[in-house]
Amino acid sequence: MSQAKVDNYKKNKANRQKMMKKEKFLHRLEMVGITLVCVVFVGWIGYSIYAKVERAQGTTQETVEFDASAVQNYVSGLTQD
Repeated sequence: MSQAKVDNYKKNKANRQKMMKKEKFLHRLEMVGITLVCVVFVGWIGYSIYAKVERAQGTTQETVEFDASAVQNYVSGLTQD
């Protein structure tokens, strides 16, 4: 081997630990990113299905009327005494 190849090999060998740490970090970062994208995608699908089911059920609002005349009469009776 030429001297340049030997020097390059020694340089790579000396920095091998750093390079491996960097590669591991980048790999973990990629895995976290992929996991995050998958979680968001599954959440979006779940929300879409939930919205379709709710829309299909046709939720209606119920109106309740309350006659407050008895309460008004009671309160006015308290203030007169």
